[in-house]
Amino acid sequence: MNAAGLWAREVGRLAGIDLPILPMEHEYIVTNAIPEVEALDHEILMTIDFEGESYMRQEQKGLLIGTYEHDCRHWALKGTPQDFGHELLQEDVDRIWSALEFAMTRYPCLEKGGIKRTINGPMVFSPDGNPLVGPVPGLTNYFSACGVMAGFSQGGGVGMVVANWIIDGEPGMDVFAMDVARFGAHNNRAFTLEKTTENYRRRFTMTFPNEELPTARPLKTSPIYPHLKSEGALFGVAFGWEYPLWFAPKGTEPKEEPTYRRSNAFPHVAAEVKAVREHVGIWETSSYGKIEVSGADAASFLDRIVSNKLPALGRTVLCPMLSPNGAIFGDLTVTRTKEDTFLMIGSGGAEVYYTRWLHANLKGERVTIRSVTNDFSGLSLTGPKARDVLQQLTATDLSHATFPFLHARQIHVGLADALVIRASFTGELGYEIYVASHNLIHVYERLRSAGADHGLKLFGVRALHSMRMEKGYGSWGRDFTADYNAAEADWGRFVKFDKGDFIGRAAAEKQFKEPLTRKISLIEVAAKDLDIMGAEPIFAGGKAVARVTSGYFGHSTGKQLALAYLPMSGDSFEIEVMGKRVAASRLKEAPFDPTSSSLRS
Repeated sequence: MNAAGLWAREVGRLAGIDLPILPMEHEYIVTNAIPEVEALDHEILMTIDFEGESYMRQEQKGLLIGTYEHDCRHWALKGTPQDFGHELLQEDVDRIWSALEFAMTRYPCLEKGGIKRTINGPMVFSPDGNPLVGPVPGLTNYFSACGVMAGFSQGGGVGMVVANWIIDGEPGMDVFAMDVARFGAHNNRAFTLEKTTENYRRRFTMTFPNEELPTARPLKTSPIYPHLKSEGALFGVAFGWEYPLWFAPKGTEPKEEPTYRRSNAFPHVAAEVKAVREHVGIWETSSYGKIEVSGADAASFLDRIVSNKLPALGRTVLCPMLSPNGAIFGDLTVTRTKEDTFLMIGSGGAEVYYTRWLHANLKGERVTIRSVTNDFSGLSLTGPKARDVLQQLTATDLSHATFPFLHARQIHVGLADALVIRASFTGELGYEIYVASHNLIHVYERLRSAGADHGLKLFGVRALHSMRMEKGYGSWGRDFTADYNAAEADWGRFVKFDKGDFIGRAAAEKQFKEPLTRKISLIEVAAKDLDIMGAEPIFAGGKAVARVTSGYFGHSTGKQLALAYLPMSGDSFEIEVMGKRVAASRLKEAPFDPTSSSLRS
């Protein structure tokens, strides 16, 4: 167990790992007694001033004031000295003085206290500011519990989670935001240096749901990144990969103002959805995590890992993975490309998380597990005209009779060899096209040319989420996490108890037999100008009963939609949006194509 705090880097290197954490100097002051504080008959609550970027709490009869200054300093970049005994560092009040001056305008009583003492000491930060918790990928029975910047507030929870993990084989709740496996090889020392600087400076800066932070970008880009950029793409980032959020029209700057309300991207996303629903669109899937499992025992191994039956050769199925206690662990598609070779495709940010799980559950099988994300780039071609566009580029018959839904073929697209999977996350007819990265530009340009007469339009992840929400499709990491089990997620068609044993089977059988208290549900919300973003509280009879897992405006249906694990009884609820409670109702079916006739056309 590496719980070595400031020495976690050094302890990690003893095991051959380089953890993405760095110490930074942090300084705060404590005042003398302040009359207004002495006169109180209660303790002052901890306060954060986001505009002033400072925090305050009571310290005896005075106050403690600290800040996360922009003029920040890393400490001991080459390693924490072995003889360091938690001594304080050299004071440097001038570095935080501007924040202290602003605090005095917020809390005028500070002027009466004066500085009793100044404390400057090192604190450990990760690139995103969260701890590094859980089994370290590549090592056996080696756990991390470090990068805990806020020791008193986080330490107890981190200790409990790691104890659960060691004893039960799982943490007992969704802790992916703290999981050490959320980082990849790109999180090296240089990356960590830049991102910890950004994270420290923004510790008390309000970050908006639609805001993209610029540091250490772009880092991982596909071959068509410059092409998408020239078409007006505004990019987001996942696991270091740049991917398009939405596209600005010609002559319009791809810029979005940070907000909790509806942004300037709204009409542009609506146009992308309209194009896909009525014609055809392209979404780049290069950032998806792609894992190849091959070998003589690949089928028997995977059959024990996933809850669904494995596909036949040339077929694709959705294969959830469950934890030993039946909680949702993963949500991937599995395509059988050869008798002994399977391609698993899922969230790019979960790639290390998934491969760690696969390696941890090997029992001597003759299996090779490797990431092929960097080997293959991808495009999703989707919309009612998708077949017409793709058919122009291949001699393979793409008719529904010969290439049905959830089938896969190795075919030529233009001049390139491609793995084409008939699948779509939009609810429309669609194909996922995977090619060697050096062929991506060729395929992209051929598709653009072939689609010109069919109204083809590029679209981004915002439009994708709008369309998947209209179908009631959940998303891993939002709607499907370890906080829920397969029965609650309505995954009965993906959990096959007649196929033999698999991880989580016993727990899942019990959960499917027991009466459910909650179940994932699609909700329509009566919010006219406020979009649901996720985590909003849901009320029934004035009592909080659930929270939104994800929500988006359905541009083709004109409905504000959300997913949540609702109680089994009742169809009328309220959701609190921006401080206002608005009516919401459980839908009986998806508002767009509930019979999936478009998807299977």
